[in-house]
Amino acid sequence: MLSVPCAMAMAWSLAACMGGGGNDAAPASIGVAPPAESQSRVELLAGGLGGSGYVDGPASRARLCYPGAMTEGADGTLYFLDCNAVRALSPNGELRTIAGSRLDEVGWVDGEGMQARFSSPLGIAVDADAGVLVADYGNAAIRRIAPGGRVTTVAGQPGNALPSDGAAGDARFRGPQSLAIDAGGSLLIGDGSALRRLSREGRVDTVAGSMEGESGISDGPALQARFGGLICALAYDANGALVLTDTFSGTLRRLANGQVTTLAPPPALQLPGSTNFGASAWLCGAAFDVAGGLQVAGGALLKRRNGDLLAADGNNAVLSRVATNGSIVAVLGQPAQVGAADGVAGAARFQSPAGVAVDPDGNVFVADFWNHSIRKVSPAGLVTTVAGSAAESALVDGPAAVARFEAPNAVAIDAARNLYVTDQMSSVVRKITPQGVVSTLAGSRAVQGGADGTGAAASFFQPRAPAVDAAGSVLVLQGGAVRRISPQGVVTTWVGRFDAQGSADGIGTAARFTVPGGMAVDAAGNVFVADSGNHSIRKITPAGVVTTFAGSPGVPGHLDGRGAAARFRRPTLMTFDADGTLYVADTDNSVVRRITPQGEVSTVAGVGSTRAVALGERGLLNRPFGLGVLPGLPLRLVLSDENAVLVVTPR
Repeated sequence: MLSVPCAMAMAWSLAACMGGGGNDAAPASIGVAPPAESQSRVELLAGGLGGSGYVDGPASRARLCYPGAMTEGADGTLYFLDCNAVRALSPNGELRTIAGSRLDEVGWVDGEGMQARFSSPLGIAVDADAGVLVADYGNAAIRRIAPGGRVTTVAGQPGNALPSDGAAGDARFRGPQSLAIDAGGSLLIGDGSALRRLSREGRVDTVAGSMEGESGISDGPALQARFGGLICALAYDANGALVLTDTFSGTLRRLANGQVTTLAPPPALQLPGSTNFGASAWLCGAAFDVAGGLQVAGGALLKRRNGDLLAADGNNAVLSRVATNGSIVAVLGQPAQVGAADGVAGAARFQSPAGVAVDPDGNVFVADFWNHSIRKVSPAGLVTTVAGSAAESALVDGPAAVARFEAPNAVAIDAARNLYVTDQMSSVVRKITPQGVVSTLAGSRAVQGGADGTGAAASFFQPRAPAVDAAGSVLVLQGGAVRRISPQGVVTTWVGRFDAQGSADGIGTAARFTVPGGMAVDAAGNVFVADSGNHSIRKITPAGVVTTFAGSPGVPGHLDGRGAAARFRRPTLMTFDADGTLYVADTDNSVVRRITPQGEVSTVAGVGSTRAVALGERGLLNRPFGLGVLPGLPLRLVLSDENAVLVVTPR
């Protein structure tokens, strides 16, 4: 199951999933490195763990981000693509990252190991010299990782040049997707509607299909044949014929003796709990099993030298072994524990829990995104469903039992214990009274946009992160704007603009934000905004004056320090404690940050180099999101992470 920030990519921007570009390294700063180990106790309040993460080390504790194409070295090392990194599992079960970014940073950078950057790599192969070759789709290039770890570009480069054959340094690709090594040691490359070949002598030629992008489904001589536009996987049979998954057409193609023919695909493998591997037209994996039978799936497949058939299940963030009897077992990574069950503590299930709100009694209300419902977690960990249903997504007002939501992403509570919910896919703001009556406070599903007005006359597009001020007005984020809904339902755009991005400080609508992800209001009425796309924390006075409070706009990183010396990486939701200290879910750093009223930033939970929840005295976090403060002392934070609600006690 996708992580919360990825699940809400439409509202929080695709950058939350795919990294923020090739310049995601923090420059020199007077900030200080965060602690090397977690400073907090992490406990499970309710829900399940597992799913997408990032942990190297022994296979038994490894976590995967979104595993894709796989290949195997002569020594039995398994190499695979994982988000924007290349990872290797040794024969003795040790997982390590050999190139690219653990933090999913993207770019086009050659260099040593994890200093290199890729952009959506899709294909992988090992050459005769033990070099790992990567089809770097986003960079339109073929990259090579030498046995010593150095990454170089061997053919193609980013840019808008049309695909062309020629010497490797001059050739251009449309977007390489799949790789295979032929019997002569040449590299075969699935590239849009064409099959290209990089010879050992360093020349690129088109060997089948159309380099110019002509698509279709026609057989015949290789260069006259046409493919549907995405060659997602390549596999050789025992006779040396090449099978290609013609993904957009939902067919298999076969290249042998210079002729392309069409094959009817066998039924696709069904991986447990995954929606990405059904019997559909989307075929992105092909391999021949130990008996010589062709297997296909929605994700990558690999037959290992020992005969094992492996399947990459990106949605569940695992690699699975497919046995000859058809049974499928995860062998690397930890499947997400998801569902919609009410219950106590670890018996309850969520599906991408997002924003949280805490009432004075310590009850935690959770926007359960993919369950289309609002859940309540008691101080004892008892989970109940307040409103909505996992079985139905819709916009329906009324008593809690009949009300319906469409992907609620966050929740706030006012002094009268009314709940306010940003209902993402309906593009409205909802209200739930203490009696459980659900109504639409503002916006209309029928008309989505950024118009101010009263009630249904106003419009939103995927609003997020509600907060309530002292006057009872509800503040919500939309695009690059903070919008205010009065208690009477009058909607105005207060600061920024929903249709503009930037980082400018200023007054009112002259200020700019870039995909802000969360808000919190202090006792003086100042509103603090986690400006996710700018990797900074902004402050808005009651008069609408916007300044940058902490971090440096456009400069991601992970450094503690005062004000502009600190670094964040896509902070999202925030909360204040009773003393006016601000706590921030620094989501892409996998940590929680503390900011004093004077602007001093420190890291209080998580370490940043590991993405996985680990419970205990020095607990770890994966991608913390919703954040609240529980009543009483000592200070305890409650947050959503993985598919659980956690309690964090800072030291």
